[in-house]
Amino acid sequence: MLQRIWQKLSKPAGASKAFRVFYLVGNKVILLSASFKAGQLHCTCTEHLLADNAFPDNLLPLLATQPAGSDVAVVLDAQRYQLLPLDKPKLPAEEVIQALPWLIKDLCSLAPDDMQLDYLDIPGTPANPRINIVVTSKSALQQLCKELLKYKLNPQLIAPQEWLTMELMPTDALTRLLLIQQAGQPMQVQVIREGQLCFSRQLRGFDQFSDTPIEQLQYGLLDNLLLEMQRSMDFVESQLKLPPVREMLLMLAHPQLDDVVALFKKTGFNQAKALQLPVALEWAASLNAITCWPAIAAMQQLAFAKEPKHEAAG
Repeated sequence: MLQRIWQKLSKPAGASKAFRVFYLVGNKVILLSASFKAGQLHCTCTEHLLADNAFPDNLLPLLATQPAGSDVAVVLDAQRYQLLPLDKPKLPAEEVIQALPWLIKDLCSLAPDDMQLDYLDIPGTPANPRINIVVTSKSALQQLCKELLKYKLNPQLIAPQEWLTMELMPTDALTRLLLIQQAGQPMQVQVIREGQLCFSRQLRGFDQFSDTPIEQLQYGLLDNLLLEMQRSMDFVESQLKLPPVREMLLMLAHPQLDDVVALFKKTGFNQAKALQLPVALEWAASLNAITCWPAIAAMQQLAFAKEPKHEAAG
């Protein structure tokens, strides 16, 4: 996301050995600080409350304490952007991004000239191509990049958290459904295949799922969730024309996650299991992945110089 802002405001990625990921979630920042030592990435995680003033001003005190020359990634939680599915405009590729602000102006609270946009093609819809659009405030992100440079920090990646789950998954041809929820956050369901995000949506009515004891889940809440899972799996086959879901991976902040997985299996969802970080993320083994997985995924891209998996930037 935001490649054109990077090209205008950021320095070229250099041989920096210090990395910082700022994950903005609710009223706090989860900060991952990392560096390479003896060829290994060493990472620590801290949490910082944000002041009440507006973003990005409330981030400045934390920026001021970071070592100059660090490469930086910023991850936005779902409160700081909108994700909108849309039929792909029948335009040349270079004109699509220019048309999007006017196509979504009635769906977005931002003025068209303050929209920073990016999009992903949705696989499996060749007859009626569709895209997922992410939009956030251009003026806020431009100010953020200027502040990063003022503190001699190198902005390399700004991304919505929903587009980072691919880092947690294998890139083979299996169709996988990911059910994910952090403490105090909405529950999301995503479908990923061959390293591509095919489907993503928030599930309403499950905000308290992770706070509900396992015994009480069986009084209707679990049945409602399983119904949503079946609807999502049916959508994958009937609408996206993808192969059936072969794995259902759960990353939930529920303290009895193993019991939740067992309940899924008991009701016939035998493909359900708890998500385990891949070998490529073994450097993050000591971190609480459920709390900070977006920051972990961004650090993987940042520290190992991976290319973002998106189509275009506005």
